[in-house]
Amino acid sequence: MKRYISLLLITMMLFSGYVYSQKVAVPKVPQRIEVYANHIPPYSIINNGEISGFSELVFKRLTEKTQYLVNYNQINWARAYKNISSKQYAMMLALSRIPKREALFHWIGKTGQLTPSIWCKSEREKEFNIMFDHDISDYTFAEVRGFRFHRYLESQDRFPKKNLQLTRDKDQAIGLLMKGRVDLMAGDEFVLRWRLKALGYNFTDVSRVYQFNDTTNDLYIAMSKNTPLEIVKDFQQAYKELETSGELALLHQTWLAKIKKGK
Repeated sequence: MKRYISLLLITMMLFSGYVYSQKVAVPKVPQRIEVYANHIPPYSIINNGEISGFSELVFKRLTEKTQYLVNYNQINWARAYKNISSKQYAMMLALSRIPKREALFHWIGKTGQLTPSIWCKSEREKEFNIMFDHDISDYTFAEVRGFRFHRYLESQDRFPKKNLQLTRDKDQAIGLLMKGRVDLMAGDEFVLRWRLKALGYNFTDVSRVYQFNDTTNDLYIAMSKNTPLEIVKDFQQAYKELETSGELALLHQTWLAKIKKGK
């Protein structure tokens, strides 16, 4: 009897040790991503608390495919850029992919393209005949703090810093231009048309005085560099699947037809 009990105890100890040593499979809980929505219509639109635009449309499909949870944040561009530059699990819906930023973020997928031009009020068009590299020092500009054109003007030794008025967003820059408080501003035509209409202006209220034909900025959904690579790859793979399946092109075609119809 004692022998039987001893064997039973040994068996129980071995079994319990075996069970304890096994790795218990824990279901993966989707990490909640902080998403910063910047206003670059019609690619990324913030209107009365609602977020829309082509970048948001694509991102929605990415979250459906990856099953990650998200929090949307509506803050100004400078704060959003700071957060995505430093925090984990942070994304921006539409960020220009330029050489200076290439190594600073993970780039998920392209959602648009910007070709910058310089604009004035149409009634002043004849005042400007700009050969840009030589003639900008006499004019005043409005630009969003931290935007690429802001950095460009600051890098020009001949451009007086007092001639640059920094704004919180492009709508404020447009307001300064239309009120005659600055001479010029920079912007992509497609985006500017949308912004002017939303602000109650017509596109004919402005005139192009210079176009950077050799400069384009691709807009990307971007993720913070501090985000775990596994999550980054999930989103990049989801975007690639949209692209290779043809769904991305169809989304863009449908979206473009809809906004053109609405004009």
